[in-house]
Amino acid sequence: MAPKSGGNDFHGRLVRAEEALRLGIVLEIAVASELRAQALQLAGSITEKPPQALRLAKRLLKAAGRLDLPDFLDLCAALQGMCHNTLDHLEAVGAFLDKRPGQFQGR
Repeated sequence: MAPKSGGNDFHGRLVRAEEALRLGIVLEIAVASELRAQALQLAGSITEKPPQALRLAKRLLKAAGRLDLPDFLDLCAALQGMCHNTLDHLEAVGAFLDKRPGQFQGR
């Protein structure tokens, strides 16, 4: 008989939406009739972010599975430094201090 794992095994058990939310597998649950509106709202909030930072974040997500942790952390630091040297970073800081939405140019 296999030992109990406390639910952290790979036995293929179906997880209902509410449990997935509680476990942190998903961030929110959408009712089917509201799914499109919620997806468009999420997409809109992503497009409001600095485009260079989004591209670099996507690059980090892709690299995460290929690199050892020390190399991945070095890459994170390097890309963060690149972001800090952009005009969009200055705009983000200014927008934060002024309590207004940022107007990012991709520079």
